Amino acid sequence: MYQVVLVSSSRQVSEDFAKKDLWEHDFELSLVTEDVNEALLRKPQVLICPVKSSIVDGLKIARQAFEENWNTKVVLYGRRTYEYAQMAVNAHAWGYLSMPLDNVEVVNMKMGIKHFFEAVSKSADGQNSEDIPLIREYFIYNL
Repeated sequence: MYQVVLVSSSRQVSEDFAKKDLWEHDFELSLVTEDVNEALLRKPQVLICPVKSSIVDGLKIARQAFEENWNTKVVLYGRRTYEYAQMAVNAHAWGYLSMPLDNVEVVNMKMGIKHFFEAVSKSADGQNSEDIPLIREYFIYNL
């Protein structure tokens, strides 16, 4: 089961992400918080946070996760604009979810993360690691 933590100060965003049908099958929304430090202390497999808000700079967190090679995949969310999605890509976020939330985007994000962790697990077991470039290509295609 992959642990998902959401950082949000918006009641509407929290309710959208908390829908039970989004987190079935290998994913569990274990915490919704406004406190970034509390979220990071959980060391979740997936951290979902806003691109930029009064409580968190998601771009900074995504960049740091990439540079320090965290086991946490950072997914950013924000307005449905090209500019925000481009900022997420430049910060090396795992993905970008447009608001209002689209269930298909969430399902695609979950599939990509699940495939990534499965590929990493296979390569750690000494199996074929050729899947990782394919997963990166899959993510970029779905972005």
